[in-house]
Amino acid sequence: MFFQIVWEVTSGKLANVIPNNTEDLGVIISRWHDPARGCGVYIVECDSVELLNEWMGVWASSCNIQVHPIVQNVKGSSNVQTKPWIISSRSEE
Repeated sequence: MFFQIVWEVTSGKLANVIPNNTEDLGVIISRWHDPARGCGVYIVECDSVELLNEWMGVWASSCNIQVHPIVQNVKGSSNVQTKPWIISSRSEE
């Protein structure tokens, strides 16, 4: 599964607490840091929710962490198209 991990430093010491060791989570798709605001985003592919939870626990005292399951564009688009609340781009006559 793919996850978006959003983090924000709470301790005020950015250099010491930027969450790293994401290699332990699985495949790192992307890492983005905003040092000026003390936050960042990781996109990871991880098959173990237990491992993800353990990683979050390591950083919980230094960062606010949010984790969101995500899908790639093709999968997300095909999933959404099956929902009754989507209006088709084709007019039905």
